[in-house]
Amino acid sequence: ISGLIIFVLIIILCNVSQATTYYVRTDSNDANCTGLVDLPYPGSGSNQPCAKKTIQVAVNVASCGDTVIVGNGIYNQVSNQPGGYLINVTKNCTAAASFTIRTANKWGAVLNAYPGRARELIYITGSYITVDGFKYQNFIAGVVNQALYLEGSHNLATNLYSSDNQYAGVKMSGSYNTLSNSYILHPQFGII
Repeated sequence: ISGLIIFVLIIILCNVSQATTYYVRTDSNDANCTGLVDLPYPGSGSNQPCAKKTIQVAVNVASCGDTVIVGNGIYNQVSNQPGGYLINVTKNCTAAASFTIRTANKWGAVLNAYPGRARELIYITGSYITVDGFKYQNFIAGVVNQALYLEGSHNLATNLYSSDNQYAGVKMSGSYNTLSNSYILHPQFGII
């Protein structure tokens, strides 16, 4: 029976996937960097050990169980962003293999709304997603609906800072979503 237990443990250990950490920096490159190292793009070559440049590219490459760490800097919403979101997370993860997007330093990564684009800066429709440490700016009524929209289930938004928005700071629907340790200052509708 001890041989059977060892065999079962080997099968379980072989099926456990390793979590990966991806890095994002404003001085890097999406196309030529692996995202696996917190370094800027060296200037030439492909498949370089350096960070990704945009948050959405790192989110798209990552899987449930992984973490995306976003470096200090301003991340601008671009005019042709699909759906109008700066970050769109649709991953359906689990409690055992959740997905995290966090800043390297609390409020060091600033999400900047693009003038004339409607939608949310961060839109979460998946499950077991954590968003941690971002600062939001440049929200204008009729241009950006909310800084953050938690629509999935079992998601956590924590350590966020948003001020002087002309609409809502956070919108929550779905089930078992949590907002904690965050500052949503002077919006028209705070949390809806």
